[in-house]
Amino acid sequence: MSEQVEWAQIFERYRHLSRDFQQKFQSIQSRISSEKYGAGDATIKTVREELEELDEIFQDFNSWIYISLLEDLNEAKKNNAVGLLEISSKIKRIKIKMQKKLTSKRIRIETNFDKPLAISTYITFFEQLLNLIFENSFKYSPTDSSISVSTTNKSDSINLEISSTGPIVEGSEIKKLATKGFRAEAAISSKLPGEGYGLYNSKRIANLLGIEMSFRSSSANKFTYNGSAYCDFVVCLKIPLELIF
Repeated sequence: MSEQVEWAQIFERYRHLSRDFQQKFQSIQSRISSEKYGAGDATIKTVREELEELDEIFQDFNSWIYISLLEDLNEAKKNNAVGLLEISSKIKRIKIKMQKKLTSKRIRIETNFDKPLAISTYITFFEQLLNLIFENSFKYSPTDSSISVSTTNKSDSINLEISSTGPIVEGSEIKKLATKGFRAEAAISSKLPGEGYGLYNSKRIANLLGIEMSFRSSSANKFTYNGSAYCDFVVCLKIPLELIF
């Protein structure tokens, strides 16, 4: 049996196990929801918090399983179904998922959506793309700051911009941002952990989905934060309404 066939079978089995796990997980969460037990039950509250942590660990693992498929784009496409989604609903899902993290740093996600339009894409990979971008924005954002999200509808696409505050990226570094292992000098000097894979994998997923991905870093409002130069940083996505095969 070839490695390709083996991987296809392994991933198919993983998808079924992942679905079963998430269904059971959601069932357990509903059984101990705050609506049923209230906020005052300390034991149930602790269990809920630990389940949330478990879910975060699983979702991170799930994300990297899907990212590993990018080594073979044909295999990635075969193992994922195309479906319709609205970007605004996925952003709301991100806000709920990251609520605990956002609260810990007092970071707000502010949105300005154009009229909702459904796009046709590989839903799982699109979700992973958003996860990677928002996790990157959160990591570098200072405490008491905001992440701004906006959409602009075009005739055949939607422009999505995710703006946050982060280490300055010089003009000579912008084109290298999605290069494997690359980090801007200011990001390195910030001492925040990173290996240069977040935007690299984001770009790989964007290519799979036919999304044009670019970056802007504006030094007009540059300031110093924890000894590093910071400014506004924007991830720009031009998302086609229909996936082109």
